[in-house]
Order: sequence, then C-alpha cells, then structure tokens
Amino acid sequence: MKAAGYLTKFTDEEMRANLNNYLTLQPGFDANLTFYRECKPSYKNVSKYVAYFYEFNTSESKNVSIPIIPDGCMDIVFILSNQEYHSYIAGTALTFSGLLAIKNRYVIGIRLNPGAFKMFFDIEPIQILSQQIPFRACSGDINEQLYRAKSFRERADILERYLIAHMKIREKYEIIQYCIQRMVASKGLVNINTLSAEVNYSTRFINNLFRDYIGLSPKYLDEIIKLQATVFLIANSNTSLCEIAFQSGFCDQSHMNRLIRKFLGEPSSTLLNKKFFTAEYHSLNNIYFF
Repeated sequence: MKAAGYLTKFTDEEMRANLNNYLTLQPGFDANLTFYRECKPSYKNVSKYVAYFYEFNTSESKNVSIPIIPDGCMDIVFILSNQEYHSYIAGTALTFSGLLAIKNRYVIGIRLNPGAFKMFFDIEPIQILSQQIPFRACSGDINEQLYRAKSFRERADILERYLIAHMKIREKYEIIQYCIQRMVASKGLVNINTLSAEVNYSTRFINNLFRDYIGLSPKYLDEIIKLQATVFLIANSNTSLCEIAFQSGFCDQSHMNRLIRKFLGEPSSTLLNKKFFTAEYHSLNNIYFF
C-alpha cells in the first residue's frame, strides 16, 4: 500500500485501507525537503507502537518553515549537526504550526503512535505538548552508533533495538489502542459513554488514561482523527466537499468547515489549493526546530 501523502491518488481499496488505520498525515512535508523516506519497524512487537521511522535532508541553501498539522503523535528525532547527532522529543502539536528545518541538516526520526511514548519512557506527554525538548534519556552511545551506521535501514534497526531495550509493561495501553481504533473505525462517531461500556471502565478513568498516555482528552484526539481523515479525503478523492463531510462523519459541510477552521484557520475549500501546505504559503509559529 502506498504511504498516505498529499495529492497522492489511491485505488478505492487503498483509500479504505488508509481510512481504517490511524493516519499520521503531514501534507506536503516531503515536498518542502530535498529528500524524504520512511520505513516500517522490522519487529512485530515494535510495530504496535511505532508508525514508522523516517529520514530526510533539509535544504542546502536556506532555512524552511514547514507546515505541521496535529496528528496526535510524538516523535523522537536525531539531528546530525557538526558531525554529531543531537536527540530531541517533539511533543504532540495542538494546532497548525511550523517546523523550522534548518539548512544543510540530516534528520532521522521515530514517529510514535498516540500514547506509545509511555511504553518506553516515563516523561509525561502532557508536559511537552506543542514543544520540543532535549532527549536527555538518550545516551551518547546511541548517537555514536547512528553516526557510524552506513544506511537508513541500519540506523532504523539501531533505534528499534534501543526501543526494545527500554520497553515497559503497561497493560493499560491496550485500552488506549482499543479506544483509538474504535474512534477511527466509527469516523469519530463513537462517544465516550459507549467506549466506557465496551472496555468496562468509567468515563473518568478513560479521560485520565488519555491524559496520562497522550496528553489529550478523548474528544480532542477524536477531532484530530476527523481532521486527518478529512484532509486525506480532500487530497485524494474526486468527490465533492459535501460528500467528503459525510464520509468523514460530519452532519454537514458547515460542521466540517468549523473543525477545519479550528485547526487550520481556513475553510475546507482552501485545502484544494495545491500550494496550501507549502512553506511559502503561511507564516506560522515554529514549535519545532530540526
């Protein structure tokens, strides 16, 4: 299956497959870089938590502010600068923001599924929402291994082994996974009372669990899921915006427009412009610095 990208055309089967999985769409991200590539984890027990590993090179000539939309995920990034890697945690973005890609850098990163960061580390996700902090738990040894590695796959394997070595037993993550998949499958129409009955825990317990593992409420993550699905459909289907609103679980196009405006500051029709997610189109607050 093709990776979910902006203005990528899919077959009907591929469209359904993408929409039935948690999307981590960053429209136009690769178009604003000189090189971008992704790969999946090699080990099944890691793929539950890691959406993918990625690498990219920034522009050789200028700094570029790349638009970032909320996707509910956290990243661990390793930035090569002056012949050594520096590691950071990128917290979940809450609003339409910018990533300042500093010129002439190589970056390798781990895109973690919502809530998965807590399966490896004890930092509270709510403490780093919409910000980037140094990853002090990462030793110099891992950075040295990355520097000596010869290929993307080799570097991804190093990071995968690092995650396996730090994996924790947290049984409550299974509840998070179940609730998120139900949100995705229902296009955001399942409410917290239904989730509470299905997992046999109180709504308060579920709210606290989402806060602890993701840093967001179930309602906020539900809106992000709808945002991601809507942007994906606008970019990759030939149907009308009214039909897209229905497919995304909205009662009408006006409802869809309100959510798009909340997160992106523009109506859904603006997303039809191919330049909307280019670095030159916006002046955004940079919350990440790669």
